[in-house]
Amino acid sequence: MFLEKISNRKMSVDIIFITINALRMSGVYLISTIFAPFQKSIGIPLYEMAILEALFWIVYASMEIPTGIIADKRGRAWSVKIGTAFFGLGMFVYSLAFNFWTALTAEMLIAIGMAFNSGSSDAWITDALTREGRLEALGNVQASSAKWNTFVAIVCGSGGAYIGKYTSYRMVWFVGGMALVLGFIIAMWQMNGQGEVIKEQGDEEELQVFWSTVRDSQKKWLSNRSLQWITAVSLAFPLSFVFNHYWPIYFSGPKGMQDNLGIVWIIFFPAYMIGPWALTRYHQARSKNSEKNSSPRGCEDMTIKYEKFLVLLAVILSGTGLVGAGFSQSLPLGLIFCMVHEIGRGLFRPIAIPFVHHRINSKYRATYDSLQSMINSVAVAVVYLICSAVLKGQSQTAETVGRLWINMGAALILLTLLLFLLRPRKS
Repeated sequence: MFLEKISNRKMSVDIIFITINALRMSGVYLISTIFAPFQKSIGIPLYEMAILEALFWIVYASMEIPTGIIADKRGRAWSVKIGTAFFGLGMFVYSLAFNFWTALTAEMLIAIGMAFNSGSSDAWITDALTREGRLEALGNVQASSAKWNTFVAIVCGSGGAYIGKYTSYRMVWFVGGMALVLGFIIAMWQMNGQGEVIKEQGDEEELQVFWSTVRDSQKKWLSNRSLQWITAVSLAFPLSFVFNHYWPIYFSGPKGMQDNLGIVWIIFFPAYMIGPWALTRYHQARSKNSEKNSSPRGCEDMTIKYEKFLVLLAVILSGTGLVGAGFSQSLPLGLIFCMVHEIGRGLFRPIAIPFVHHRINSKYRATYDSLQSMINSVAVAVVYLICSAVLKGQSQTAETVGRLWINMGAALILLTLLLFLLRPRKS
């Protein structure tokens, strides 16, 4: 009787979306503090770590649009289930990895899984709420998911470090894989037809619409200097991604924090949320002022007015943080500069994404996003290939990571100054 009640229990679409996202992200954040140390422990040098990351992003970029089409044709829930399964399988393969090639196999499985999940869960919840007549709740659901993901990031990032410290690195991958198994079970149990495509046109017509939106996106980009400029910024920004993979090794040197990476994570990661938190508070205050103001035009949105400068501020903070951390010889100063970097990283997307959407038409917004995301993924892959060339033959130490950060951060600052000079004077 009890098991029958459990099997018949139905979760709301809000809870399904938030729970599966949180479980997926728990797998990501559990390994965030042990990723590079584990690869190093199985004999993968720093330059090969960069090659693995480059190959990951190449596969992810090449799969993004095909998996998006599959999600719309085969089903969003099906894509979430398949993506979660591939992701979990990759985590388990990583728990058994013993060299570059086994790690590469795991990376490819995870990349395919992430590509299937990219956009499919967001599309699923959007149409699920539409079917229920609650589309206005989408923003609140996304905000709730982001809050839970932040909590998951702090807890799992720190927890993964201590699981690795007191058991083994392989156990962290296994625990992450189990989180994905739980996500897969919930998806199989709860995700059905709620968020599938609401058909309005024939298949042939849909294909024509897809290619027409691609052409419209291309024409808009070619005719709008602001969009070309933000694309250039987005192609430069991945230089800051070298922080993600190598920060645990950076703190393993003279800083002496290899056994306390969980504490380091708790100190610097919350800085990532400062930018989004400040922007959210600003928009909430502005919304209240607009309600009180009888003339909404008098309440100008300052983020729109100064968005070019806010985008550049985010990029230069990231670059400055990298350079400062690379030169730092003390733990407190290194942590401060890492926090500066994270503030810039956290500020970039909440400014850059609206910058794009203020300038494109809704009829090709999703297609433009997919194309932009694919281009950005290729840029990340190129950055990691450059890192591989720079790191080849170098020692596997924190000092090497520091020099890499200095070079990449300095390049990012110089590009930011160039982009400032080339910024569009009119929107």
